[in-house]
Amino acid sequence: MSEFIGRLRHRVALEQRVQVADASVGITTSYSLVAQAYAEVQAVRGSIYAAGVQVGDGPTHRITIRYRDPTTFDHISQGAQRWRVRDARDPDGRRQTLSIMAEEMTPG
Repeated sequence: MSEFIGRLRHRVALEQRVQVADASVGITTSYSLVAQAYAEVQAVRGSIYAAGVQVGDGPTHRITIRYRDPTTFDHISQGAQRWRVRDARDPDGRRQTLSIMAEEMTPG
């Protein structure tokens, strides 16, 4: 377990997307902080951007954190980078780690 803890070197924010009806614009989207955690962040495939917008879909990163309930957050951010959670699993069923497959939303 200590070997795993040493790989958790990125401080990330676990966030829940909140959408509120706005009379003038329609819907305003913001992100509410659920918790902060240390994570291992690994790119699993490259992202392609055209005019500042990501082209294509699917997971671009694997983010591993200590286990927590995956239903409490749907986005992860670190500085200017933000990822949309696509899948979160407890790889061995022991509730020690959570392996998250995420799609990058902003170029980092």
